[in-house]
Amino acid sequence: MLFLQKNKSVKALNKIDSSSNIFFGFSEWKHDFIKKIFGGNCYFFTTKDANSSDFLRLFEEKITLINNIYVWSYNDPYWLFSFCLSLGKNFCRIEDGFIRSNSLGAKKSIPKSLVIDNSGTMYFDAARESQLHNLIRNLSLDEEKTTEAKNYIDRIIKNNISKYNLPNSEHSYSIKNAILVIGQNENDMSIAKSGAIFTTNETLLRYVASKNVGRDIIYKPHPDTINNDASRRSYPEKVDGVLIINDLHYLFDNISNINEVHTISSLLGFEFLFRGLKVYCYSRTWYSGWGLTKDTYSSEDTIYKKTVIELFYCAYILYPFYYNSTFQPVTIENTLNSLLGYDS
Repeated sequence: MLFLQKNKSVKALNKIDSSSNIFFGFSEWKHDFIKKIFGGNCYFFTTKDANSSDFLRLFEEKITLINNIYVWSYNDPYWLFSFCLSLGKNFCRIEDGFIRSNSLGAKKSIPKSLVIDNSGTMYFDAARESQLHNLIRNLSLDEEKTTEAKNYIDRIIKNNISKYNLPNSEHSYSIKNAILVIGQNENDMSIAKSGAIFTTNETLLRYVASKNVGRDIIYKPHPDTINNDASRRSYPEKVDGVLIINDLHYLFDNISNINEVHTISSLLGFEFLFRGLKVYCYSRTWYSGWGLTKDTYSSEDTIYKKTVIELFYCAYILYPFYYNSTFQPVTIENTLNSLLGYDS
């Protein structure tokens, strides 16, 4: 059976008009800020037991008034995408943007940006092309836009800005030319959908260690997974001879100690890439395959030979939707200012 999550009364359906939006698979703590962003009448639904007959029966003839159906990541019932295609509805997937907040999503901090992709897929899905992929493939930057992107990259690097903007790690070490292996949440869709060779942190770490005997290796767990066994599928701490930096911070101030970075599909791989490091990818993540990373997969996109500047411009300027504390649309400039405490 299909359940309304927020609007408990079916009488609320009488308010449906052409500005109404339907949302599938959004955690309840997200409902308030999503309603403020999208406005109008918003309807949130559970997905696990939802079926198309219940959905149509609930909305009856009013389904024709609704233009947009949104899904958080891949939290939709199997029938929903084809259902939207058959009725000509705009189907969008939503995820956090690449500059998200000053805290973790696991702590329910409200994001400062979202990516809203109407291609039916998400940027981390290797099976189909997302809007981001198409933006990158077709982009041609002029001098002004190139300068704009470079300036933002320089500002991000100077201020150690990242997705979650946690403090920089105070962990100090004397090793040089180290290999950094980036841990991820092993239940994350960015692994499951990326065509990854390795699907756990331990298997990735063991592989990197076996190929680099005698070299110093650092392993950095994802901050969401530290002290959280719920998402654990492996035990990278069992790999011998690896320095594990098990804190909630980043390593950008220690970048001179790191020679190369290895990742399954983490955004940190791209963040280190535009900081000038060599990055090895073990999946078809969105920033691999353009001739910039050391890839385990070959890609037809290598014929396009994109630059880091072009990838950044698409992923950080064109693709995301940024908004301020009152949920009004803003630019990346406003968002960076907000993160740095220059304005609200």
